[in-house]
Amino acid sequence: MVRIRVKSDKFDPRFVAHYLNSSAVKRALAPDISGTAIAMISVASINNLKVPLINLQTQNKIVKYLNLVRQESEILQNLVAQKQKYNKSIFENLIKKEEN
Repeated sequence: MVRIRVKSDKFDPRFVAHYLNSSAVKRALAPDISGTAIAMISVASINNLKVPLINLQTQNKIVKYLNLVRQESEILQNLVAQKQKYNKSIFENLIKKEEN
């Protein structure tokens, strides 16, 4: 496990975290991954990553947007789960009425 510290005032740590978890970085690191059960990446591979230098205001906007997208996804997943419960309940009630 590696702890990454953002020591520059040019990067928002939340932006760097989102970037490191992006599919682009995962694709870039894919050739360097070793291990099957637990994927391992060398510290050298991580050190070679280049985080795009975007102004802080834009980084903050990106972070806010991605957080909203994540929240929306969670809400939609919850909505789907609630809808499934509701539909199951209606189905079960209809069957009970037909049995009586």
